[in-house]
Amino acid sequence: MLRRLYTLLLCAVTPVLLWRDVRLGRRGFCSVWRERRGRRTPPARVWIHAASLGEAGAAAVLAETLHAVRGDLPLLVTAWTPGGRARLRSLLPETVAVRLAPFDRPRAVRRVLRDGGVRLLVLVETELWPNLLVAAEECAIPVVVASGRLGLRTLRRRRLLRALLPPPGRLFARIAAQSRADARRFRFFGVPAEKIVVVGNLKAAAAAPPERRAFRTAWEERVPLGPVWVAGSTHEGEETILLRAQRELLETCPEAVLVLAPRHPERVPAVRSEALRVGFTPVLWSANRRVTPGGVLILDGLGLLASCYSRAGLVFVGGSLVPCGGHDPVEAARVGRPVLIGPYHAHGRDDVRRLERAGALAIVTDGGALARRLCVLLPDLKTRARMGRRGALWVRRRRGAVLDALWRELTPLLPPQEGGEEETIRAAGSG
Repeated sequence: MLRRLYTLLLCAVTPVLLWRDVRLGRRGFCSVWRERRGRRTPPARVWIHAASLGEAGAAAVLAETLHAVRGDLPLLVTAWTPGGRARLRSLLPETVAVRLAPFDRPRAVRRVLRDGGVRLLVLVETELWPNLLVAAEECAIPVVVASGRLGLRTLRRRRLLRALLPPPGRLFARIAAQSRADARRFRFFGVPAEKIVVVGNLKAAAAAPPERRAFRTAWEERVPLGPVWVAGSTHEGEETILLRAQRELLETCPEAVLVLAPRHPERVPAVRSEALRVGFTPVLWSANRRVTPGGVLILDGLGLLASCYSRAGLVFVGGSLVPCGGHDPVEAARVGRPVLIGPYHAHGRDDVRRLERAGALAIVTDGGALARRLCVLLPDLKTRARMGRRGALWVRRRRGAVLDALWRELTPLLPPQEGGEEETIRAAGSG
């Protein structure tokens, strides 16, 4: 009954979601609508699904590994958001099918699972869509959660989730958790301990995307030479703190530029208004205008953040100065940039602690502490370079370990190979 109500509510908001997809993805309505209904999905034996831009890199590295080791397996890789889809398409070869995920409506998800001949469903991090998981169980398709993360907020809703989902004990074939804390939460959620293993954060295994010439030209046209710090995936209430920190920074580093990247692109007008209120004249990336030294640039395009990280002198990871749980610090560390993060970083607590111990990341308690750190770090090229090197080294060392551990869990669940011996994941990585 509750799942039926959930489905009805999803049907009711479908027009709004479609309008958002078309606007943000800049694609035709018919194309988006077909993908969201699960129409014209190519055959796939393994379906890998990620939520959005942040998880797309992790899904891509898993798909690349599967494609390299088991080229006989047709793959489907999906993302919930248009930005995630665009990132996947840019990272994966044309031989790997990339689509928007179907809406979590029974007919749409069954269409992809049954018509496509899916034999294994891999969910990256925590994509617990009720109708998708019910359909997978009905079709006897094993479900693996790769780099699984279960936040406290999700855990608090376990009664609701249990009412919407089949029993977790039989629902998941394997949980490859990010951390011991996540493993404990999955056990508390009802998944048997023998189905859970800790493999680490799959995002650490993703390679840094190559900088495109078009982006390099666009950056040089918009951003003056001088110190630049990027605040990525920021949330409501956080931009005000960051803008005030920028104001304080300008007293000691008057040419510093702040690049603000709101987590949700639809918030760009509100962020722009807040920057005006604080006293800046912000420039939107889409305006194709040059920001003045000491100014603020707001990213209002999709798929730009990772490239901006590679150009920054320092990165602040958003969602961490307000109680949103924080976002992933690994992406910035991977490109050799020093990382600052606020006190609310429960979503990536283990990686934050490890990067802090490695000397690649610093935790700031509030806006004042952030401003003081910026005033010290941004002019200090030597310290920033040392932090960046340590972060990149930590990510490189984690890459092989995470992929090896995850591959060991996936291999027994993959459809049988048609002839020949399976290669190892190390062979794929070295190729």
